[in-house]
Parts: sequence; structure tokens; C-alpha cells
Amino acid sequence: MSERPSSYEHLRHIATGGMAEIHLARHRGLGGDRLVVVKRMLPELAVRPDFVTMFQDEARLTSTLVHPNIVRVFELGEQAGTYFIAMELIDGPHLGALFAHSLRARAPLPLDLCCWIVARAADGLHYAHGRQDPATGASLNLVHRDISPQNILVGRFGEVKVIDFGVAKASTQQTKTRTGLIKGKVAYMSPEQCLSDNIDRRTDVFALGIVLYELVTRRRLFHHLKSDMLVMQEITEKDIPPASTVNPDVDPRLNVILARALSRDLAGRFANAAELTDALDDWLAGRVSERALAVWFEANCVSLALSAQTPIEAAAPVPAGAAETTTVTPSTPEIVLAAARPSAEATVVTAPPVPTPAAQAPVAAAPALVTSREPTDTIERVRVAEGPRAAEPRRVRAASLSLAFAVVVAVIGAAVIRGGAGDAAVIQAPPPPPLPAPGRLRVETTPPGVTILAGDDRVLGKSPVDVELPPGPVHLQAQFADQPPRAVDVDINAGEATTAVIHAWVPLVVRSTPPRAKVRIDGELRGETPFQQGFLVGPGKAVIVRLEAAGFQPWEEQRTASPGAPLEVVAKLAPATAGLRMTAAARDDFGAIRVNIDPWAIVEFDDTVLGEAPFNDKRVRAGRHLLTLTNPEVGLKDAFEITIAPKRTLMVILRYEKRGTVWVQTQKNIR
Repeated sequence: MSERPSSYEHLRHIATGGMAEIHLARHRGLGGDRLVVVKRMLPELAVRPDFVTMFQDEARLTSTLVHPNIVRVFELGEQAGTYFIAMELIDGPHLGALFAHSLRARAPLPLDLCCWIVARAADGLHYAHGRQDPATGASLNLVHRDISPQNILVGRFGEVKVIDFGVAKASTQQTKTRTGLIKGKVAYMSPEQCLSDNIDRRTDVFALGIVLYELVTRRRLFHHLKSDMLVMQEITEKDIPPASTVNPDVDPRLNVILARALSRDLAGRFANAAELTDALDDWLAGRVSERALAVWFEANCVSLALSAQTPIEAAAPVPAGAAETTTVTPSTPEIVLAAARPSAEATVVTAPPVPTPAAQAPVAAAPALVTSREPTDTIERVRVAEGPRAAEPRRVRAASLSLAFAVVVAVIGAAVIRGGAGDAAVIQAPPPPPLPAPGRLRVETTPPGVTILAGDDRVLGKSPVDVELPPGPVHLQAQFADQPPRAVDVDINAGEATTAVIHAWVPLVVRSTPPRAKVRIDGELRGETPFQQGFLVGPGKAVIVRLEAAGFQPWEEQRTASPGAPLEVVAKLAPATAGLRMTAAARDDFGAIRVNIDPWAIVEFDDTVLGEAPFNDKRVRAGRHLLTLTNPEVGLKDAFEITIAPKRTLMVILRYEKRGTVWVQTQKNIR
């Protein structure tokens, strides 16, 4: 373990997670400089021995894994009482962000590339599963246990890398999982994980099957809005329809591969990740490659690459009197590639000499242009001639290096900067247009202390959070514990402060005397008292709670949820009088709704979540109501009023298409 933190120069914060924060850093070593990712343990967790040991386990374990489809760990170190891991830097997003972006841009990841990415991730996992302890030669019995789209990186040049072995299970770990303790993202667990049974490499195969199913169908497989327990119930019990019933482009062979990867019976599942790789590669039959993924990435998702974001300033300026030179400084992800792939070969192109009029003093020769074969959007002019005064660095934005070179030659041919002997000749570029002033955004939540995301996965911090953002629309999500995220869209105005307040869903708790009374919420039977089953109500939303028990009069009351506290209903039922019969009046006040929508959406009925559509009949109160549809993965949101007739089922059929940046309703049939 290294204790030389000075060898890493912090450049930029990238993200913050629940256990660590991620930084871009420059490593200064004997072999030269390179850019790396530094994963730094949160200081408040560094005092917890269990978290420290888990963090160290991850570093030690991953550092032994050297494979093209696994992110390489270089070093485990300590700085100022907390631990960090230095690892390979990849120029691209995680698979979840890439896929969501592709759907919003109406350029979904092609079926072939979906399968190719999963096959490559399976390649890396099979290698990890088979690793042996370097000291003893014994099998590590390694299982990742947290495979999800967020833990598969996709690079700009077609790389596919599995990351984050933080909760991996291996025989050499110092930390051991207690019986009954579940680790990993619930929606991507295997049935044996949910049941706390013994797990092996086939657990990761099941998780890859979920990832592939969601990629090819473009919708979540196991996704329940109420609680993680219900998600695990779906994983262990829910019928999984063939992917072709959701996406007709899926052929029977791919259906079979998915069914085998998602088999709940371990004997029917692929025995290892290599079998899944072989099956997918056989289905692909060589139709795609790393190059094909790189071409698609450049055409559809290049804005997600680090190289499309803010460039890093160059290192120290060239001292006066140094040799004549001009350098091309790529933006962050271009430099990143030094850590992920060999450096691009450089070519030197020299501009023709500038004619010198007789009346003028000699001017330094035209500068050489050092260009990279890789595309870049930033050219930094360092200096162009020897002499006592060196030209100040200037940045010139160009669409391509060829265009930049043409501009340089044209300027040199059109004008000569006059000066005495030894003066520097500087190519003047027009100043860039001024950027609009940023605005400030404050996000408050009830309760506070939750993670706030902007866009797909940019972490702003824990609420309340106050940040500076460029003007424009921002999609915010508050990640409340054990709840679906709450989202809000805000507009940031230049030079202005904006405040967004997001309230958590309110859990409903119902108790009664006598217990075991049937609980109906807005007419739909939900369970029995004591009722604490994770039913969530929107803040400010009124619900009608009805309790029914044999031998007692029905009890019914309307209650409104308030932010920040559970909605508690406590009722004492009165004994039924002789001959009292339950009336059907209450049942006459209810109807049902059926929703068929493409793409899928979360459906809210007023402020009550009905679930993920398409779905069949849901019992709801009759009358006029607001129906809200949201799909956070593709940015779809729509709302309109509907009328539910008593004892009737309302059919809602909707189709949407994205045109440019706007979702357009192409079909609306309500009957």
C-alpha cells in the first residue's frame, strides 16, 4: 500500500457515491505522467473498520485482475487518514447512462451491439471467476454480486470494462458476509441472492441476463415502485415473458439465450459466463466488433465522452528561450486514453515560410504544427520563436485539425506581425464569445440528507445542496431510501438563484381495533391491519381508507398526506347491529382503468402511484382525475384528465414518438 499521495495531482472531481468519491488525477511517476481515476473513500467512513476492510478488499482483489474487459487497478494508497484506489481511466460513460441517452436521442443501441457489449462483459467476468490466489494457487471462488448497467463502462473507442468489485465475494476476503445479509443492487440480483442461498458464478450470469433483457426490450425487467422486498418477490416468482413479445426484432435464438441466462433453476442456467459469451458470439456470427461500437458511439453518444467536456489546462508554460514548438492539447478524455490505450502517433507539419518585405525586419519562421491522428477540439499555442519575450498561450477552438491548419496558413499568408529582432510572431485568434453568467440552484428535500442527481447520473451532493450551474433546463432526482426517486424539472436563469423543494413519498400506516381488518385504499383491497406494507402517497394527496371486518361496521375516512411524516390511520370499528348488512353504495363509487402505452411509463392517478404501464385493470375511484405518465429513462412526461365511470373499465391506449428533443403523442385512444 502506497503512502505517497504527492505522486497524484488532483485535477477534477467527477462524482460522489455512497462510499467513495471519484476524481480525475495526474500520476507523476518515473515513466512519465498519465491520467488516472482516483477513488477516494469518504472521510466519514474511514473511521469504520468494516468499511476500511471492505475498501481494501476491493483494491487487493481487483489489482490481481488483468483483463481487457476489467478496469485495471494500479495502486491502493492512504492520504490524510483516508484510503484511495488509483485505477485505469476510460473515456466513456457507464452502460446505463449510454443506453438512457440513446433512447432520449431516438437512436437506441442496436440489438447486435447490445449482445456484443454483454458478451465482452461476460468475457471479463469469466476470467475473474477463474482467478487463483497468486500466493497459494487456490481458486478465489470470486463472484462479483453487483453486476448492473452502472458497473459496465463503455469507452469511446469501443472498450467494454467491468468495474466495482466492492461487494464481490472471494475466499481471500478479510470481510465475511453475515448470514442473511444481502449485497448488490436489488433489481439485478439472482433468485439465490434474494433467498440468501449459497451463490456461485451463475449469480453473475443471471445479472448479465437481466442487463441484456433490458437492453433488447428497452424496459426494466424487475422494477417495483413500492419496496425492495416486492422487487425480490418478482425476481423469485414473476413470469418472464420472452423478449420477442416486447420487441419483435428479437429472434427465437436470442429468446433461447435469454431464457437460459435467466433460468431460476441453476441446472438450466449457463454453467459459467464463458458459455454465455460463446452463445452470444455464435448468435452475432462476427457481425460487430469493437470498431463498430466506436463508430456508433461517435455518431450517437460522443457528448458522453470525457473528451467532449471541459479540457484540462496544460502543465507549466514553456520557458523563454526554449525551442520553437506548438502543441495540441486534447480535452480531458483525449488525454485519458494514455491510461487506456497507446498514445497516438504524432505527425509534424510545417507551414510555408512567410515572405518578408524589404522594409521590414526579419520575422521568425512560421511555426510547426504538432498534430495528433486522434480527433481533438482544442489547440494550444505555446510559443513560436526564440527571443527574450515568449508569446502568451492562446486557445483556438477548431472543428478539426485540418481546419485549424488551414486557418493558420491563411493568417500567416495575409499578415505579418511587425517587430524588432528577436520579437515573437504570434497568430492572433478572435476571442471566444463570452459565456452566459451561471445561475445558482438550491435543492431542499423532506427529509434532508438525500443524494440529488442532475440529468442521468451527475451527483450534486446531499440535500440541502447549493450549486452553481450554467443556464438551461435541469432534471433533478432525489434518491430517497427505500422509495422510487422523486423528480422535478427546473430552469436555471443566468445570474439568478433558483430553489427546488422535493418531498419524499409519504408511507401509509393503518392500525385498527380489532386487528386483521381488510384495508381498502381508494376502493382497492391492499391488505390487512396492522398495515405497514410500503404503500406510498404523494405529499398533499388525499386518500380514502376503508376498513372492513366480519361482525363490525365498515369504517371509512378521507386522510391527506403531509410531507415529512408517515400518514397514520388509527381506527376503532363499531360492532355490527343485528341484521346490518354492508351496502353496495361504496362499491358503486369505483371503476377500473387499463393502460397500454409505448414507451413504458410510471402511472400516477392524481398523486397515487398505480404502477408501471402497460398494466391491466386497476380499481380506482369513479369521477374526474388527473393521470400523469413519466418515463425517467427517456425523459417522457405527460398529464391529462380522465373520467372513471362507476362499475366500468376505462381503456387508455397511448403512443409517443420523440422528434428532436420533444416527445410527441402520436396515438391517444380513451374509451
